[in-house]
Amino acid sequence: MSSPNYNLQKKDIEVGPPNTPTPTPTKEPEKPYATGTNYTVQTNAPSAFTFSVSLNELNFGKPTATNPIIRLLFLTATSKSPYQVLSAADHQLMSGDKTIPDTTCDNGSCNQETSSSWVSALTYGFGYSAQNMPEDNYKQFPDLSKNEPLEAVFSHESANNKQDKVVYKVNVSSTQQVGTYSNVVTYIAVPSY
Repeated sequence: MSSPNYNLQKKDIEVGPPNTPTPTPTKEPEKPYATGTNYTVQTNAPSAFTFSVSLNELNFGKPTATNPIIRLLFLTATSKSPYQVLSAADHQLMSGDKTIPDTTCDNGSCNQETSSSWVSALTYGFGYSAQNMPEDNYKQFPDLSKNEPLEAVFSHESANNKQDKVVYKVNVSSTQQVGTYSNVVTYIAVPSY
């Protein structure tokens, strides 16, 4: 086809992918992790955080009425940033359908948020104390079976192999049914980066 203003000619045109260089795949940067027994934390500096629990299991033996049993647990952390340690129990101490209730302390006012004095051998239950609480004060662990939120046991601005003590206490009455009672208490260390 042609005209005074243009001239069109027919030619074969090859159609194919554009001749562009093959892109080099980009490799995702590896995410650094700090790991230890029972934990993995994504962090900008893996050596900036460590956390450990001294024992995986506490055995209270065979409690006898009005003879409180005390057990100690140590939580050790290194953190270059602020962190807190949260905890909760999966349920009260249980053996089948029998329970050892959480303590309400001597005046009946302690719970998972508020500590109170527990020194009487006639006050029964299960609870814990932490070294940042007043002496002889105890609390209940939050109960996950009741949808209670985890509570901070400790918080620190930073730490270098900092060891915090948790004191567990169980005391039963003479009417407590015999059984093998247990629960699982979970500790979660949460660093702020």
